[in-house]
Amino acid sequence: MSKLNVAYISGSAAKVNEKVIDDQWTQYLGEHVNLIGIPPFRFFKLFGGSLKKWVDHFPSGLEQSAHELEQLCERFKLDAIYINVPLLTPYLMLCRNVKKLNVTFISIAHSVASPYWLKHWLAVAPWVTNKDIILSSTHSCKDALLNISRKYETVRYLPLCIRHDALNDKKAAKNENMIFSIGRIQVVKNIHVLLESFDLIRKAVPNATLVIAGEYTGNNEQEIAHYQQRIQDAILHYGLEQAVHFTGPITGEEKKYWFNKAKILVNLSTDPGETFGFNLLEAKTIGLPVVCSNWNGFKELVLHGKDGLRVPCSWEGSMPTVNKEHVANACLKLMEDDELYKTISQTAMERAKDYDDQNVMPQLVSMIENAQQTGIEAHADEDVVNVARTSIAQGEDIYEMQKVKHMMMVHDIPLQRLLEDEQVHDESWMKMVKPIISHFAGGEHVG
Repeated sequence: MSKLNVAYISGSAAKVNEKVIDDQWTQYLGEHVNLIGIPPFRFFKLFGGSLKKWVDHFPSGLEQSAHELEQLCERFKLDAIYINVPLLTPYLMLCRNVKKLNVTFISIAHSVASPYWLKHWLAVAPWVTNKDIILSSTHSCKDALLNISRKYETVRYLPLCIRHDALNDKKAAKNENMIFSIGRIQVVKNIHVLLESFDLIRKAVPNATLVIAGEYTGNNEQEIAHYQQRIQDAILHYGLEQAVHFTGPITGEEKKYWFNKAKILVNLSTDPGETFGFNLLEAKTIGLPVVCSNWNGFKELVLHGKDGLRVPCSWEGSMPTVNKEHVANACLKLMEDDELYKTISQTAMERAKDYDDQNVMPQLVSMIENAQQTGIEAHADEDVVNVARTSIAQGEDIYEMQKVKHMMMVHDIPLQRLLEDEQVHDESWMKMVKPIISHFAGGEHVG
């Protein structure tokens, strides 16, 4: 059988973590299909170069955009398009449905309930068909999508994947007392809790060190500055100036170095947008034991006591919380019990094979082949103009209204709201999305 022709949108993701995942994913996919990189401007050109203007004048440009998408698919003989610029997804689906094109759209649910991604899934729901492949890397993530719309019944489970030697660095000598954290530095990542826990760890292991990799992020500059000051104040308060090192964002060889040097990886995220925890998977490949919050996909990726330790998080108030004592105890257990450490390290490397790209990518190829045999539902473009102009509150046949009715954008039209910036406070946002992702938190004591 000849290889499938799959297009993707060439270029680099803006965020470091998304770029790492996307670059690896397209590399692995390209080993199984004819992967065709198409510049972003070619897709934006379908909409006259400006999605906002296109939406403002809708439906005047719909037929032309659908026709140009059809020509693009014919020119490259496309079987599928991996939409790695999520903003384009609902608009491309809408145009595809109008023409009933035999092209499958592939997208990954990297996140569900962050401000941007929630708007994304609200906008995609009306247009998704049985030809599309929306990939959820955890079952918890799919449950969240189903709390938005039953249209996401078609979401397929397929974990993110990695090559077994992707982070192996035999040159790096392990530091037996070094704890490592990597990711965005933001309140929902609980770096402040990590510092509080590290203070307790230092009381038992005075020469312990903590390395934090990543950049400060937030909803606005003021929020970022406030959290940065909070972290600096905590370091001074606990006298950790000589024990904590910030690397900034890291990639490539520098990233390999710190992963291999670390004794333990800690991830305490309770981020509403967290769905998988890719750094937890990266740790597995080199047998680096992890301590993580009992949150969302972490509960599926890390088997407590087998290939890592999970610590409980609860969501009784406005924000999910992680207990510093539980974190400290879990880290100390791994630092002090050599036999447990060795067992968890070996199991982690063994389980990493389940996520090897050579096991995962053929499953995706099979999904695309099956989708090619499926026609778009007869109603896919039915009354498309009215659907595109329908607010969330009017879409009872699309959305799970009991879950979404309290959202601030419930009276907005998804295709329009997706193009607007959001300025939200973490606590108010978490309260609003709790009906959709309350299952992310695991309150049972597992640490």
